[in-house]
Amino acid sequence: MRFLDILIIGGIAIVYLNGCGSPSAPAKSGSTGDTDTASVAESSEASVTELSVDEAELSQSQFVDVNRDQLRQQYGVVPGAILVSYSDVSNLPDAKETALVFYCATERCGASHHAASLALADGYTEVSVMPAGIKGWVKAGKATDKL
Repeated sequence: MRFLDILIIGGIAIVYLNGCGSPSAPAKSGSTGDTDTASVAESSEASVTELSVDEAELSQSQFVDVNRDQLRQQYGVVPGAILVSYSDVSNLPDAKETALVFYCATERCGASHHAASLALADGYTEVSVMPAGIKGWVKAGKATDKL
């Protein structure tokens, strides 16, 4: 039984390290501290659009990096990206009509979708997610800024 426990713990660690390291759907969070993820989805008339790496690059949107510092140091960030936490989007631009593209590590990371939902709840109207994340951006040969 001990071997099975080690295998399970090891598997969880691998999934955690390959993703963004941020929980994909915390029960409660938000820039105001009381936004529930389920209510964000229900209360927002706008929706989050998913963009490929190339579509995101061509979109002329403001990129928003939701990764942790360790991943940012390893892969860099999309040039000009705003750095936020998956649960705190308070430092986004004041203009709610600013087109935003959120990203985290990879398709397996839900932090960008969560932060994008918070932005919608805060009144932003043009919100997208680049599911491929920074790893997909780098794999596509796109430039990054190093931290």
